[in-house]
Amino acid sequence: MNECVARFPQSEASAVSGTASEQSQDSIEPDSYGEIPGQLTSFPVGTRRELLSLTYPIMMSLLSGGCAILANRIFLARYSIDAFFAVAEAVMFFIAFEFTLGTIASVLEMFVGQAYGAKEYKTVGRVVWTTIWISIGSLVVFWPLAWYGTEWLFAGSPNRTLASHYFSTLCFFGPLFPLNATLSAFWIGRGKTYFVTCVVAAVSLFNILIDPFLIFGIFPCSELGVYGASLARGISQFALTIILLFAFLSKQNRSRYATGQVTFDTQYLKKFFQYGAAQGLSMFVQSSAWAFFFRMMTLTSQVHELACGISDTIYFFLTFVIEGISKATSSVVSNLTGSKRFCDIRHVLSSAMRLLAVFGCILAVCLCAFPDKILKVFLPEDRNFITPETWSQLRSCLVWTWVTVIGEAFLYLSGGILMVLGHTRFTLLITTIFVWMLGVFPAYMTTSVWPQPAHIVLGIACTYYLATGLGITLRTKRCLRQYL
Repeated sequence: MNECVARFPQSEASAVSGTASEQSQDSIEPDSYGEIPGQLTSFPVGTRRELLSLTYPIMMSLLSGGCAILANRIFLARYSIDAFFAVAEAVMFFIAFEFTLGTIASVLEMFVGQAYGAKEYKTVGRVVWTTIWISIGSLVVFWPLAWYGTEWLFAGSPNRTLASHYFSTLCFFGPLFPLNATLSAFWIGRGKTYFVTCVVAAVSLFNILIDPFLIFGIFPCSELGVYGASLARGISQFALTIILLFAFLSKQNRSRYATGQVTFDTQYLKKFFQYGAAQGLSMFVQSSAWAFFFRMMTLTSQVHELACGISDTIYFFLTFVIEGISKATSSVVSNLTGSKRFCDIRHVLSSAMRLLAVFGCILAVCLCAFPDKILKVFLPEDRNFITPETWSQLRSCLVWTWVTVIGEAFLYLSGGILMVLGHTRFTLLITTIFVWMLGVFPAYMTTSVWPQPAHIVLGIACTYYLATGLGITLRTKRCLRQYL
């Protein structure tokens, strides 16, 4: 038996040994709730089969949400190029708050996974309810932004009026975003991802269907433009909240996980912010930096704004892979730490990196084989303002979009594992420093001091994702050595 297994009691050592050799788990019978105690799936822990079984439904759930965002941008590009620019800018500022609070709320996945791995099922409902109250409390952030934030966030922007309408409307629905992340974490943390996948897919389809009615004014709706786009997204988020909340409070979940006991656990609250504060602060600094990056591109030229808008849209669409693999990996790692099976974490990381490598190759082929078809999706019917030089720059920007997605994928994957292991300071330090040093500052120099074409600006900014992705991945491997 290897050294890492010998560190644990005999019962745990046997479990780890069986996992490492990928022995069959058919002898483990599900309990009366149809679950295998302490495990997320019936597959050997840490294998690609287990990771795929968790990743696939999460990716499908996020893909459906990404399709809703993609369809929204396409509708707006057809409606008016000014509307496309305004929403692209407004979203960059909105996600600085949405992603921050959503990231903090998603820390719940780790605690649910640990409680589930330790078989402390009644603890699950208590920690979820505490995070629900925190999510509801986020209205003190979103609603003041809706009333007063647009005056200073979009001051000096050429998209000020339209961007303000979209941003303020979406902020009224703001608390629903971290709340839905919280409710989804109840299933994702336990590896029960198929329900969330189906619900999110249905809600995203609903969003796509009502988008054109509200944007273009198809009977019986009035033409609302960017206001209709934000209203459609807000309504769909509200529908998602209602469905997830009713399922969370189902009879089976009340019996198994005590979800009917409305509580606010101050002890958990301290642990929640201990892990989530660094992640949230890191996300806020990064998102704010990229929002100002977009503003600089907007003020430089229409070509710079268009290149940045298209790249951002493709990136947000492809986050289904980034977050799908990272969330599934974090769930497995949380479960392993809860059951004290640290040695299997290296198998999980290895499997996740192989999945990312496959995705990277597929994405590269698609972007290289169909660049013109991809770009035309985001452009209005009248493309007279697109010159051959502009078209060439936009093609080059697709390459840098690929680099951004791959770098961010490794950053999310390794950063999530570091968070579960309690090493959050390094992630906070490297992301908050590098995003300004390698992302925003070079963008300022290449747009305001020595103006460069759009693809050059994006290419230089991508060094941030390469540097942070590599640095955090190496740090993760180093931290895992202490458990071997």
